[in-house]
Amino acid sequence: MKAKREIAFKVWIKEILNGEYVVKEGWEPNFIEINNKKFSRVNVLGIVIDSSENLIKLDDGTGEIVLRSFNELKLDFSVGDVLLVIGRPREYNEERYVMPEIVKKIEDKNWINVRKLELQQPITVEKPVVKPIKETAVKEQPPIIDLIKELDKGEGVSTESLVDNLGKDSEKIIKKLLEAGEIFEISPGILKILA
Repeated sequence: MKAKREIAFKVWIKEILNGEYVVKEGWEPNFIEINNKKFSRVNVLGIVIDSSENLIKLDDGTGEIVLRSFNELKLDFSVGDVLLVIGRPREYNEERYVMPEIVKKIEDKNWINVRKLELQQPITVEKPVVKPIKETAVKEQPPIIDLIKELDKGEGVSTESLVDNLGKDSEKIIKKLLEAGEIFEISPGILKILA
């Protein structure tokens, strides 16, 4: 009898990190438990924020997780690439990571927005953290995004240069944009725009 392949559920990285990791004996797969639902395979969409041989750090706006490949699957991607990953959540020395089975580079960054809509009602691990974006915040954000586009020559833009150009109030807006997933940090203090 053929073994049935587990479903790869679409989840936020935050859910992988905060859910309870359950280790099973024998042939039963280990899994992440979130609100009494078991996830032994996950489907994650995120942006590469760090990359080295057989190890990638992925960010989806809710958290960061490492992809570790122990087999012949090459993880040859660059910082800023958008990846669709299907894999198994794992834990070693209290560190959560995903062991990828399939990794596909996504060329059209609009898929990030599609995933946000698909997972609009996240599986709550603790309490819902969904906050409506204030109208005033939306009006203040475009100058920062425009400035990042203008100053970014491929290596990102330093937070300091944005604050120097737009003033101290821009720090709060940058933080909101990071939380909303509109921009991301490729390294400490260096920002890039998502779309």
